[in-house]
Parts: sequence; C-alpha cells; structure tokens
Amino acid sequence: MLNRQLKRSLRVVCDRLKNIANHNITRSLRVVWYQSININFKFAQLTYHESRKITALRSHMDYKQKIITEVETLPESSQAEVLNYIQSLKSSAERASKPILSSKSKSAIKSSDTIVVYTDGACTGNPGAGGYGAVIIDGDRREELSGGYKLTTNNRMEMMGAIAALKSLEHSSKVKLHSDSKYLVDAVVKGWAKKWQKNNWKRNKKEKAKNPDLWQEILDLCQKHDVEFVWVKGHAGIPENERCDRLAVAAAYQLNLPQDRGYVY
Repeated sequence: MLNRQLKRSLRVVCDRLKNIANHNITRSLRVVWYQSININFKFAQLTYHESRKITALRSHMDYKQKIITEVETLPESSQAEVLNYIQSLKSSAERASKPILSSKSKSAIKSSDTIVVYTDGACTGNPGAGGYGAVIIDGDRREELSGGYKLTTNNRMEMMGAIAALKSLEHSSKVKLHSDSKYLVDAVVKGWAKKWQKNNWKRNKKEKAKNPDLWQEILDLCQKHDVEFVWVKGHAGIPENERCDRLAVAAAYQLNLPQDRGYVY
C-alpha cells in the first residue's frame, strides 16, 4: 500500500505540472509514463514564453527528481499501484478543470439557509511561498477560491483561506466553515482570539499573539456572519478538504506571487 506521504507527494507534483501548463510554459505535457519497473516524468513540447519562467520550471524539475527517487525505493510490486494512483489523479484533475459554479458537491449540507465552506492552507517552507484554497457551496452554487504569497507561513494561509471565503459572501449569512487547522478552529471556538484582542494582542504578559492583522479580520467577519467553525481531519478522504489542499498547493507555486504585507519576520 502507498503511504500517505507518498500519495501527497504525487498529488503535489501533478498539481505543479498542471500549474506550469496554466502559465503557458508548456503547450501540452504528459505527467508520467511507465517503462520497465521505473516511474519517469516526461515533459512534452516545451515552449518558453518568457526567460524568467525558466527558473520556475527548473524548480519543478528538481522536485520531480525527488519524487522519482522516493518512488524508486518502493518494491517492484508497488510500481503498478503508483501508476494507477497517478492516473486517478489525472482523471480527477480533468473532471475538475472547470470548478467554478459547477454542480452541487456530494459533501454539501442540504440546507437552504446554511452556506458550507471548506478551507485549507499550504506553505513550501514555513516560512516560504504559501497558498490558500476555499470551496464555497451555497445550495446549487459552488465556487472555488485560491491565492498565494511569496513569503508567508502555513498558519497565515490557513487563516487567509477562511478570510477569503467569508469576504466573498456579499450578504450576512449563516456559514458552516470546515478547516483542518486546529490553530484556526480552536482559537475561534475556544475564545482565544477574542481574549488576545482584549489583551491588546498579547497571549500573556510577555508573549505577543501572532498574526493579529488576520485575527482582527476573522473576528470582524464573524460579526457580519453567523459562522460555525468545524475542525476536520486533513488528508482523510474528505473530498472538499482534499480539493482545498490541491488548490492551496497549486497557488503556492504560482509565478509572481505578491507580498504578504502582514507577515512579520
């Protein structure tokens, strides 16, 4: 059986390859091909539009080599399973190629007055380039959001996913927001964020609370909306959580990411 870490690595490399295509660095690409007992990654018909994108492509190829090394340590009997798993990722990516305003998600709560939200964040180095993803389900309406920053942290991206989703709601709404971040969910549900706010953004007499700019936004948005924060286990097969993870990872590897002006070194 493939372990969870390898599955995540394969998902990441597929999303990175897809991200390259989205930036027109390649006109077409073949994610993997299977030859003998080895797994190889193959890029086809490379067309460079701007020289500054070459560096980004090289970083993807470096990551590709790390995945190849990891895969080659598996026993021969596992190679076919790896290929089948990657093919399933490719099929999923094709089905999700037009995610905005698609049909109702299977995981959506059937409620006429509750908007269901899933969010996630990712960071390449923590701190490092980071991204967030969000899925918003409002009845038959489905929307996906994502974005990234060139230098940030994983916690900030977890928070930014929630902020982006709640900001996208034009009217005051009842929201059920799912996140796999204990940092985000516990701070709201257990009242820590409000306590830090009352203490002038201090956790205690000596320690400052981190990310006060984003906590302030979240508390403000919770005043506008009736938000229930729900923790879910990450990478546990929850479709919308997995989708948010892929959106966040892909966003973290976009080119020309903006500055996260609120991030304090």
